[in-house]
Amino acid sequence: EKALLNTSMHPNIVIEPQTDIPVSQIRTVKEIYEDFFDAPPRSSEAKELALETAEGFKDKLAELEKLSAQKSQFPFLVSLDETILALHELANKPYTWYFTELESYEDKLYNYKTKVIAPVVSFMNNATLKAIYQDASAFIDNQSANFAYVDDSEVKEIEDILVDIECYKDNKLSTAKTLMKSLNKKIVTALTKEIESVSVSVNTLKNRLAAMDDFAKLSAEQKKGFLKKFDDFLGSMQSQTLIAVISDNFRRFEDREYQSMLREIVSIVAPTPPDTPDNEPPIKVEYIKTRDLQLDFNKPWLEDEIDVDTYIQKMKDALLVEIRDGKRIQI
Repeated sequence: EKALLNTSMHPNIVIEPQTDIPVSQIRTVKEIYEDFFDAPPRSSEAKELALETAEGFKDKLAELEKLSAQKSQFPFLVSLDETILALHELANKPYTWYFTELESYEDKLYNYKTKVIAPVVSFMNNATLKAIYQDASAFIDNQSANFAYVDDSEVKEIEDILVDIECYKDNKLSTAKTLMKSLNKKIVTALTKEIESVSVSVNTLKNRLAAMDDFAKLSAEQKKGFLKKFDDFLGSMQSQTLIAVISDNFRRFEDREYQSMLREIVSIVAPTPPDTPDNEPPIKVEYIKTRDLQLDFNKPWLEDEIDVDTYIQKMKDALLVEIRDGKRIQI
């Protein structure tokens, strides 16, 4: 209006005759709009209706792009890609296009809405379903190290559901939840069994240490301190969630801390050695484990009594070699 009233601007004015849009085409666009957006358009005039339709596509596009940005958490949102591309194209057309061409996209828009947009948006607005998906995804990530220790037949099924671009349909996530519960029960059982097994082994070591003649020579406070180390270790195992870590920690406890306790006890109760010349340091006792012994036995297993007798003799010979060399052997 300002340009028309300002004569100095007349040379820069371009007047484009408005296209005459038939009432039937306006009605068609209104129907497509209402079907896709589940609400009637506010505009009745052709150009305003076209602009409102374009704006509607832009708003829907922004909504879907916001959801699509969560692909890292919900990989199935890749199913929105095609719809997003289509809406991006539809939202940037000349206004006359909506009256001449939009009708040809009506079936596609219906499919996008009913098969992709509606179910995806419904899922993403459902806190319960989202929680199931996130719990299943986190479960697979956090428990992957335990799968090697149980029958993990459910793992592949859960993973297939999580990567399915239509996992939000047909109660697939309910299936994933059931599978996850079954697998978790197996893992809890295996964890409990491993902790129980380690507890037996730790208590065996504890009882052996307490039965040592040298242990009996310790003060009550010293005894309590050594025994507490076993109890503390077992306590730390109760919170472990990885089966491999439980067995690895026990091996380290046996190889390092238990060995250290044995040496410390011997050192505490050992008589003070007499003074020795500077060039003659006190003899240091070496400790080894039975599994470190090198046996001259060339079979992978024992088959008969002869093998048993032979193996026992080989073991005895190896033990005596180390004992005669002044070493102590942990069993």
